[in-house]
Amino acid sequence: MGEAAKALGVREVWTLTERLGLADVQVIPISALDGDNVVERSDRTPWYDGPALLEVLETVDVAADRDTGHLRLPIQWVARPKDGSGRVYTGQMAAGTLRAGDEVVVLPAGQTTTVESVDTLDDAATDGVPPMSVGVTLADDLDVGRGDLLSAPGDRPPAARELNTTICWMAEQPLAPGRRYALKHTTRTVRATAQEIVDRWDPETLDVHAHPSALALNDIGRVTLRTSSPVLADPYRRHGVTGAFILVDEHSNETVGAGIVREAREVKPADETRRDVTWHPAALDRGDRWRTLGQAGATLWLTGLPASGKSTIAVALERRLVDSGRIAYLVDGDNVRHGLSDDLGFSPGDRAEHVRRVGQVARLLADAGVIAVVSLVSPLRSDRVVPRQLHEAAELPFVEVHVDTPVEECARRDPKGLYARAQAGEIKGFTGIDAPYEAPESPEVHVATADVEVDAAVERILEAVERAQQ
Repeated sequence: MGEAAKALGVREVWTLTERLGLADVQVIPISALDGDNVVERSDRTPWYDGPALLEVLETVDVAADRDTGHLRLPIQWVARPKDGSGRVYTGQMAAGTLRAGDEVVVLPAGQTTTVESVDTLDDAATDGVPPMSVGVTLADDLDVGRGDLLSAPGDRPPAARELNTTICWMAEQPLAPGRRYALKHTTRTVRATAQEIVDRWDPETLDVHAHPSALALNDIGRVTLRTSSPVLADPYRRHGVTGAFILVDEHSNETVGAGIVREAREVKPADETRRDVTWHPAALDRGDRWRTLGQAGATLWLTGLPASGKSTIAVALERRLVDSGRIAYLVDGDNVRHGLSDDLGFSPGDRAEHVRRVGQVARLLADAGVIAVVSLVSPLRSDRVVPRQLHEAAELPFVEVHVDTPVEECARRDPKGLYARAQAGEIKGFTGIDAPYEAPESPEVHVATADVEVDAAVERILEAVERAQQ
């Protein structure tokens, strides 16, 4: 290799490391075929005066990047000694230093206590540091289990429900928005839904392609995940252990993706963020209210692809209920976007929030004795679970109706011209084209519009309402 080629190769490597944000990179020209510069310096690269690869590996300080300043101890196991002494919480130190007398906080519960003892496999060691495995006893009898985390009180990671990540996809089946997986992070496993694929990197050119429809085998891209319960994560640049995770297919139990956390966002439910706000019960008992009105409240949730016929059926359903002397109100998703949700866009996160808000409105209407007729695409099962659970917790009837229309027929109708624009690439993330729709697995009512007329669909739904209100 000549000087010009050598300079070009090194320049390309430096360009690559700058784009990846890597530091302390050393360039070593090697050839595995003949072992050039692998164990010993090769005379076939006289222009290279650096060390061989083995020399670098033998002298590199692998512990240089260990974080000993920010405590992170994921709990892996709880031991209960037979002699009745205090429980021992075991795990591998991920970051920081831990010693007897330290004040720690147990996450995600947020309880503060003091470390009584730290035991290690090294009898001479009194402190726990990465990557030691330790056994810890605490001064207080707290409910601590596998998946919990010990950290310093003033330096706790967020109990994140949304993660901005970079994922390397390792499965034949692509990663697409709406897909759900098991996310394994340290000793904690939760369910995670892919909310949005922000971009995909070309592994050969490192060019970035914005908003792809999916990540295929060996693709690397930025993905937003929403988790079913909190993940105690740090950005990977700060903590390599608490900033990394894998995704597992829940059916095959195969690892399908490996990722790092770029940003962890804490999304607290309202009862946690507003502890000073309590539910104000009405002076009028729900049963008395309903008896006076002569009807019971309920929510009828119509879901389906855009242009599937949800609104047509919902309008006919509302008319039929009112004509029969019952109080009903149509809560159309588009109408809510003109007011309550006018601050939301159409990203997966905004769509999930829109569904949550509509669910809250429907729950209040049902509690007041109104039959709320909701017409909303609500494409993800995980989002539709939220209003269902909200109604179940309030002991209010919730009837899910799947308005099932083939996407080809929806595109043919296309009353707003949205399918045509999505197919032309003018609209990104359109449900049914480049964003998923997850059909209900067990709806109370299934309406196949190819076989059922509007009046017949209304009859089915009314029958389901009667059953739900009994």
